[in-house]
Amino acid sequence: MSRLENIPGARRSASVILRCGLAVALVAAALGLTSLLQNIVSTAGYLFFYVAVVASAWFGGKWAGWLAVVCSALSALTFSRLRFIPLCEPTVHARIH
Repeated sequence: MSRLENIPGARRSASVILRCGLAVALVAAALGLTSLLQNIVSTAGYLFFYVAVVASAWFGGKWAGWLAVVCSALSALTFSRLRFIPLCEPTVHARIH
Protein backbone atom coordinates (compact mmCIF):
# COMPACT_ATOMS: atom_id res chain seq x y z
CA MET A 1 0.00 0.00 0.00
CA SER A 2 1.26 3.41 -0.85
CA ARG A 3 1.37 6.06 1.79
CA LEU A 4 -0.31 9.44 1.54
CA GLU A 5 3.03 11.22 1.15
CA ASN A 6 3.93 9.14 -1.91
CA ILE A 7 0.82 10.06 -3.91
CA PRO A 8 1.25 13.41 -5.69
CA GLY A 9 -1.41 15.90 -4.69
CA ALA A 10 -3.03 13.58 -2.14
CA ARG A 11 -1.78 15.55 0.82
CA ARG A 12 -3.13 18.78 -0.63
CA SER A 13 -6.54 17.27 -1.37
CA ALA A 14 -6.73 15.84 2.15
CA SER A 15 -5.96 19.29 3.50
CA VAL A 16 -8.70 20.87 1.38
CA ILE A 17 -11.20 18.25 2.56
CA LEU A 18 -10.27 18.92 6.18
CA ARG A 19 -10.61 22.68 5.75
CA CYS A 20 -14.00 22.40 4.04
CA GLY A 21 -15.13 19.87 6.62
CA LEU A 22 -14.15 22.29 9.37
CA ALA A 23 -16.20 25.06 7.76
CA VAL A 24 -19.28 22.85 7.39
CA ALA A 25 -18.91 21.50 10.95
CA LEU A 26 -18.64 25.00 12.42
CA VAL A 27 -21.72 26.17 10.54
CA ALA A 28 -23.63 23.07 11.68
CA ALA A 29 -22.60 23.81 15.27
CA ALA A 30 -23.73 27.43 14.85
CA LEU A 31 -27.10 26.27 13.52
CA GLY A 32 -27.50 23.91 16.46
CA LEU A 33 -26.61 26.58 19.01
CA THR A 34 -28.88 29.12 17.37
CA SER A 35 -31.83 26.75 17.39
CA LEU A 36 -31.19 25.68 20.99
CA LEU A 37 -30.71 29.16 22.40
CA GLN A 38 -33.31 31.11 20.42
CA ASN A 39 -35.82 31.05 23.27
CA ILE A 40 -33.26 31.75 25.99
CA VAL A 41 -31.19 34.52 24.43
CA SER A 42 -33.33 36.52 22.04
CA THR A 43 -30.65 39.15 21.42
CA ALA A 44 -28.10 36.63 20.13
CA GLY A 45 -29.66 36.57 16.67
CA TYR A 46 -27.24 34.94 14.31
CA LEU A 47 -24.09 35.66 16.28
CA PHE A 48 -22.95 32.04 16.15
CA PHE A 49 -22.91 32.13 12.34
CA TYR A 50 -20.56 35.12 12.42
CA VAL A 51 -18.27 33.24 14.79
CA ALA A 52 -18.36 30.18 12.50
CA VAL A 53 -17.37 32.27 9.47
CA VAL A 54 -14.51 34.00 11.28
CA ALA A 55 -13.19 30.74 12.75
CA SER A 56 -13.42 29.00 9.37
CA ALA A 57 -11.52 31.77 7.65
CA TRP A 58 -8.95 31.94 10.43
CA PHE A 59 -8.20 28.22 10.63
CA GLY A 60 -9.19 27.05 7.13
CA GLY A 61 -8.19 29.93 4.91
CA LYS A 62 -9.96 32.05 2.34
CA TRP A 63 -11.91 29.32 0.55
CA ALA A 64 -13.10 27.66 3.74
CA GLY A 65 -14.25 31.08 4.93
CA TRP A 66 -16.24 31.64 1.75
CA LEU A 67 -17.76 28.18 2.05
CA ALA A 68 -18.79 29.05 5.61
CA VAL A 69 -20.34 32.31 4.37
CA VAL A 70 -22.44 30.47 1.78
CA CYS A 71 -23.43 27.69 4.18
CA SER A 72 -24.27 30.20 6.91
CA ALA A 73 -26.42 32.29 4.59
CA LEU A 74 -28.34 29.26 3.37
CA SER A 75 -28.72 27.87 6.88
CA ALA A 76 -29.87 31.18 8.36
CA LEU A 77 -32.34 31.73 5.52
CA THR A 78 -33.78 28.24 5.87
CA PHE A 79 -33.86 28.48 9.66
CA SER A 80 -35.64 31.83 9.66
CA ARG A 81 -38.24 30.64 7.14
CA LEU A 82 -38.92 27.39 8.95
CA ARG A 83 -39.36 29.23 12.22
CA PHE A 84 -42.35 31.18 10.91
CA ILE A 85 -44.18 28.38 9.07
CA PRO A 86 -47.12 27.12 11.13
CA LEU A 87 -47.20 23.39 11.71
CA CYS A 88 -50.91 23.01 10.99
CA GLU A 89 -52.70 25.50 8.79
CA PRO A 90 -56.43 25.03 8.23
CA THR A 91 -57.46 24.56 4.63
CA VAL A 92 -60.25 26.40 2.85
CA HIS A 93 -62.41 23.28 2.78
CA ALA A 94 -62.18 22.83 6.54
CA ARG A 95 -63.49 26.36 7.16
CA ILE A 96 -66.54 26.06 4.91
CA HIS A 97 -69.28 23.73 6.13
